[in-house]
Amino acid sequence: MLSTKSCRAGIISAVIFTALLVYVSDADAQGLISSSTSRPFVTGIEPMLGPKGNVVGGVLVDAKGIVRRAQAGSVARLRRMRKKLLQAKPLSTKVAQRSSLRKVSLRKLEEEIYRLREQNKPLTEEVLYLAGLQRIQYVVVVPERNDIILAGFAEGWQVDANGEYVGVSTGRPVMNLDDLIVALRTAEAATRGRGISCSIDPTEEGLKRFTKVAARIRGKGKAVAQRIARAVGKQQVTISGVPRSSHFARVLVAADYRMKSLAMALERSPVPALPSYMQLLQADGGFNGNLMPRWWMEPKYESVRHDKDRLTWELNGGGVKVLSHLERTNQNKDQSVQVKRWADLMTRHYDQLSRSIAALGKLRNCMDLAVVGALILKEDLTGRAKNPLRILLDRKNVKFTPWNVPAQIDSQASFVQRAGRTIVSVSGGVSVDSWKPLQKVSLKTQLAKVRRGIQWKRKSAFWWD
Repeated sequence: MLSTKSCRAGIISAVIFTALLVYVSDADAQGLISSSTSRPFVTGIEPMLGPKGNVVGGVLVDAKGIVRRAQAGSVARLRRMRKKLLQAKPLSTKVAQRSSLRKVSLRKLEEEIYRLREQNKPLTEEVLYLAGLQRIQYVVVVPERNDIILAGFAEGWQVDANGEYVGVSTGRPVMNLDDLIVALRTAEAATRGRGISCSIDPTEEGLKRFTKVAARIRGKGKAVAQRIARAVGKQQVTISGVPRSSHFARVLVAADYRMKSLAMALERSPVPALPSYMQLLQADGGFNGNLMPRWWMEPKYESVRHDKDRLTWELNGGGVKVLSHLERTNQNKDQSVQVKRWADLMTRHYDQLSRSIAALGKLRNCMDLAVVGALILKEDLTGRAKNPLRILLDRKNVKFTPWNVPAQIDSQASFVQRAGRTIVSVSGGVSVDSWKPLQKVSLKTQLAKVRRGIQWKRKSAFWWD
């Protein structure tokens, strides 16, 4: 956060941020299988509403990668399209049932994808949404069946107010085949680079313009905030670790925006116990304006445990934690109580937030899948299963759904009435260190019973309860 002394007492505290993003997870149509000679296929079709770009949950991303607010009517049309799809092809009774431990066989998932491709048929919704999985609790290797099984809570799904596919009872987003593919393919690269991350930042030119404007600005209220927003201009979206055009990347961007929107009071928190950071500032007169409040979301796991044969793995207490820049840089945490307090509050209420804000629920899904991808690579589970997952890992044969690239965001301003300071938020983001939870693993002998209880069904579909 940049802080400049106002030349006039009573100037507003303005917080610059980007346009609100409520994004849609997946294609509004069924999967597409190409009839080209090499026969690669795309797992879905990008939803296009209008000639300029695709609507992602209330935001239009045009072909140039510029994110703009979409009209409410576009979101309503997307919601109607998805509902019609579900009505035309309703879920089977079995997949619609709630299951505390649904099993998804990666071997049989690949076989189902291959079968549909050979028959030139689209991927089914059961395949696209991984049979309704919402969490992954266990990863189980079955060497005698050349299989790796993902198991966790699942249920049927419906379309929510923003056109998202969410669980019927929980309201949380279901997992996405595209995200699983990206998580598996990027696991190795995550160890060589900076990991998986997303950040939205003003340009250097924008910050210089802000400094000039802030030095001579007069007045109060919304007009002043808008002037500052225009001075900062468009902010840049930086994505690393995953393909920029992937749905996974869009989840990172969406979650980052929603977090900042909540912090800066650009949208009202659906959880009353989570005020905005701006409200915390307004309530506390002891704020030190020299700080730069930045928040990051990272994976949070209580433990990762395995059986004695290291064939059954448990991801215990998976979730998302919000950290302030003070914790990431080991600065004095007493410098700003509000910065850390807001991070702690969002962490505490994250699960509840994910029921109302699908972008946050999808981020947790992606973090689960990223950790699973890292686990499979680190422990060579494909080697243990004697199954290289050729279909899911083949970039030439199977392509994930392409999305328009979010490259720039228009700045917006939020303000609180405070004397003598102008406050500008300049960055933050999402960081997915998928390898970190695997640095400390422990033995849990009882997991052998879990493996025995997950009966592999030869004639079943790719999933079972």
